[in-house]
Amino acid sequence: APMVTTRGLDEVSSVLAEPAIALDAVFAVNLELWPQRFRFALGVGGIDVRLETGDAAAMDGSAFHHASAGLARIEKTGGVFAVEGGGIDRASGAVVEAAAHLVGTLMSGWTETETHAVRAYRDAGTQSGAAEILGVSQPTVSAALKRARHAEIELALGAVRGWLVSLRD
Repeated sequence: APMVTTRGLDEVSSVLAEPAIALDAVFAVNLELWPQRFRFALGVGGIDVRLETGDAAAMDGSAFHHASAGLARIEKTGGVFAVEGGGIDRASGAVVEAAAHLVGTLMSGWTETETHAVRAYRDAGTQSGAAEILGVSQPTVSAALKRARHAEIELALGAVRGWLVSLRD
């Protein structure tokens, strides 16, 4: 079910068939909202109320309750992503959450220039394309991505994505 606002304007809900895209969504939304940060929780479990509507705001089930518990937990720690429920090994979940927190911490230190470089790079797919979008040289984009620690962020996102794929199995 697509992302919809729930409980006012500061909370959204969605239902994912592919849990592996969860952290990508967190990164993409927080990249757009930078320097603000949005917290997310992935609740793994069942949906037993109104799944057929396709409206996440109308649905309910253990997945939503787990997500709510995860949000409450990371609100206390300042984290940006929680994974909760569905027989998730707590130690593995903690590693995933720590990686997400490190990504969020790196992003919070970005300058406006670094943020624009990351956005342009993600849109264009290449440093040369990003340079064209920004009207700067490719070495300038490269330096901004290096300062933003973009390669390390992508490495962390890839590792977490791989773990999230295992939730489907």
